[in-house]
Amino acid sequence: MSDRKLFLILITLITILVFIQISPIFASDDSRFRADIDRLNARVSRLENAILNVRQRQDNSANNPSINTSPQIIDGEVIGRSDPLFERLSTLVIELKERVMNLEKRMTQIEK
Repeated sequence: MSDRKLFLILITLITILVFIQISPIFASDDSRFRADIDRLNARVSRLENAILNVRQRQDNSANNPSINTSPQIIDGEVIGRSDPLFERLSTLVIELKERVMNLEKRMTQIEK
């Protein structure tokens, strides 16, 4: 999955999160939804930071291909040359999308 696709997915999710935060539907159950939104915002922030780290590593490896750096540790996981970070990012994005969909379902139920 390219960086552009990940970026577009993140922008879409952030837009949805902003819409959810602004929506007046949450007035009755504000604290529960705010906690969900805060968790989602934290996940988006971690995803953005991880993408920035990947881009920086790619830029550094393109500029200095002969330098052998030690593997990075992200969230306690060693990220090596095979770079499973993209798989982790895609998993987090899918989980984030599922949580947003669940929030949308809850919003629909509250509206009824």
